Amino acid sequence: MSTRNTGDTGDTGDTRGGRNARVARYSASIRVAKDHPALAGHFPGQPVVPGVLLLDRLLEAAEGQLGHALKIAGLAHAKFPSPLLPEEEARASFHIIDDRRLDFEIEHEGRLIARGVFQLAAEAVKAADAAEGDR
Repeated sequence: MSTRNTGDTGDTGDTRGGRNARVARYSASIRVAKDHPALAGHFPGQPVVPGVLLLDRLLEAAEGQLGHALKIAGLAHAKFPSPLLPEEEARASFHIIDDRRLDFEIEHEGRLIARGVFQLAAEAVKAADAAEGDR
């Protein structure tokens, strides 16, 4: 899995996080090997990457970009309109909005695989504020 910061941060006027929300945008590649143990029971003979594994890889990418662990308060919502097959490379885009939520989309070849929102715990907000103060 590889990740990269798109370098896009700042006040956006984005109303999803409130007026003049601070948004940090990131992207990452996600790929699950065909021999991953989760695939054996997730439709034998026709494996599909489980949604929970996609979410786990997404959070790993986000934590790698941020340089610290995220504390998740919950998954506000998630939809998985299309399957991702083993060995397919997907592109995950995620946005941290005001250090309170993580919005994400995962696509493969222009096809939406997953979309949703994680709510970040108050501890994550404090950690992000402290890390930014160290810069």
